Amino acid sequence: MVAQGIGEKGVRATAKGNLPLSVCKPIRVAFSNPLRPKFNDSIRTETDFFELHVARLIFELSGLIKKQKGRFSLTQKGQKLMAPEKSGELFKVLIDTYLDKFNWSYVDGYDDLNIVRWSAFFMMYALYLEGDEWVNLESYEEIFLKAFPSSLDEVSAYDYEYAESQVRNCLGNRMIRWFFYLFGFIEVEEINDDETKLFGSNYRIKKTPALSQYIKFGTSIA
Repeated sequence: MVAQGIGEKGVRATAKGNLPLSVCKPIRVAFSNPLRPKFNDSIRTETDFFELHVARLIFELSGLIKKQKGRFSLTQKGQKLMAPEKSGELFKVLIDTYLDKFNWSYVDGYDDLNIVRWSAFFMMYALYLEGDEWVNLESYEEIFLKAFPSSLDEVSAYDYEYAESQVRNCLGNRMIRWFFYLFGFIEVEEINDDETKLFGSNYRIKKTPALSQYIKFGTSIA
């Protein structure tokens, strides 16, 4: 939707170098994120709609759009990949950029914890295996902690429980709420059972067909 908002003629950037509200507001109306309960309904600037802000950065890092002389416009690469038959190639460019170039800690205030980003394909595989059924977010946190116990050593923490809490929160935010959800790998369902909500997340997730459509998992025999 970023590219569609900019269009073939481009749009003028704001004084702070952001997308104008004429682009931001229609996208905000069409977008929802149930994993972000404090999501802003009204926006005054691009950064109030942080999902769009991150998407714009990813499109720039991917070389799909550019900002030149105070205007956003599509690059030749961007124009080429906007064709419907190029959707798979576009998706690969965006996900490669998100995994390899984007700083995941930009979306929150936690420690760098680069191991969360490095574990992306492992966690996608876990979602591929476990995601046919509705599962609480905490289940994926457990999978991560069992596979990467050394992640606790990356946290500037004064005790084990605090370090584990930080890693869980970081993984849930960066991997589930941002990466999985924004790339369309999961659907989300609110939990209405009060007892479950008391001891865990208010939401549970399962995979969407997009995961298998764009990411292929297999085994090879040497």
